[in-house]
Amino acid sequence: PVPEVRTYPVPTKGPLSFEAPFSVLSAAIVDLSGSMVLRAQMNGRSHGELDTSSLPSGLYTLILSGEQGSMHSRFIRE
Repeated sequence: PVPEVRTYPVPTKGPLSFEAPFSVLSAAIVDLSGSMVLRAQMNGRSHGELDTSSLPSGLYTLILSGEQGSMHSRFIRE
């Protein structure tokens, strides 16, 4: 199987949890226009949680970056 980022719950109304198949150094959330709306340092953890409660409803992309590259996952904020 191809490694992937797991995000939950989707859709979310607040906290968005993630699990990645690598050590994540930073997490970013980007809106549909490509603007970064949230960024957090993850310090090498492979799982975590981001508070999306301040974001308006819509479709977003979570970008997780580590030493080996980055992975993306889309999610809906209700």
